[in-house]
Amino acid sequence: MQFFESYPNTNPVEVNWQKFKQVLLSAVEKNVPSRYAGTHKSRPPWLNASVRKLICKRDRLAKNAKKSRSAIDRDRYHKARNVETKAMEAQYNIHLGTIVGNVESDHHGLYRFIKSRRTDAVGITSVKSDGKMLLTDLDKAKRLSDYFDSLFTVEKPVTVSLGASSHHDMADILVTNPSVLKLLSSLDTKKISWSRQYLAAYRKERLVILRLD
Repeated sequence: MQFFESYPNTNPVEVNWQKFKQVLLSAVEKNVPSRYAGTHKSRPPWLNASVRKLICKRDRLAKNAKKSRSAIDRDRYHKARNVETKAMEAQYNIHLGTIVGNVESDHHGLYRFIKSRRTDAVGITSVKSDGKMLLTDLDKAKRLSDYFDSLFTVEKPVTVSLGASSHHDMADILVTNPSVLKLLSSLDTKKISWSRQYLAAYRKERLVILRLD
């Protein structure tokens, strides 16, 4: 067999599974007879003969209204559509009642119905990159890491050379006690918010103490 000729003992488990599945599916497609089944057999149970008759009537009136562009034909179509919708909802509720049954006495039917309506996917599909299927966990992790890294821009620092300055260096800033006292005494507490008034008053009190010292 092709599967055993690929040396499965040296391959990872997932690679062996993909190769075995491919050989199995090709053998089934080649040797197992198949027959095409029409969609009429998969008709919903609540879509009975009476509801199908209303659907045909609705479609016929819709075609006539589209062709004639008459307000009377359009009203007939709207009425037939409403009747068909109500009939389908009624038949669906009857079918749902037969499936669910009495919830108070037996709730298993309700749980089976909810489970049958699930649409979430089960399992993790294989990752494809550049037209190739990634089978090993290491290749998948590397591809996902490269994908997430590509979403963020890495800015490279650019070094700008300003050259030699034609101006002299600024002298150091000296803070003296007279300059601090002058700044504190010039604060106007009437032009600042109430939360800063207490701070200004405290600083003025400290200013008086400094003068006294």
